[in-house]
Amino acid sequence: NSAVAGANPNAKLRCITFPGTPMFAAYSDLVIKDKEMKYLYEVDGDKLIQLDTDTKDGYLTYRTDRLTSYIASDRALKNAVSSSSSSSTSSSTTSGGSTSSKPNPDTGR
Repeated sequence: NSAVAGANPNAKLRCITFPGTPMFAAYSDLVIKDKEMKYLYEVDGDKLIQLDTDTKDGYLTYRTDRLTSYIASDRALKNAVSSSSSSSTSSSTTSGGSTSSKPNPDTGR
C-alpha cells in the first residue's frame, strides 16, 4: 500500500483487506461508502488490477462472490492493469464444449 501511495501522491486512497479471502455461494455487491471514490483495484501480489465497477446511490459498487484486498481511489492509479487484460483464473474446454476448471462428469446418457 505504501508503494501505491508513493507512486500516486495526489490520490485519495482507501485500503480494504478481507483476511482469509471469504467466498460466498451467490454474488453480492461490495459497496464503497465514500462518494469521492471513483476507481476500485484488486491487489494481486505486486499487481493492481482495475475492476469493472458500477455506481449505486452515488457509491462505488463491485459485484463479486469472493473478497480479497482492494484499493479504492478518487483517480486512476499509475501501474494498474485493467481486469480484461489480466486473467486470474484459468479454464479448460471439456469435450462438451463448456469452459470449466473441472472436467464434465459422464452422466450415463
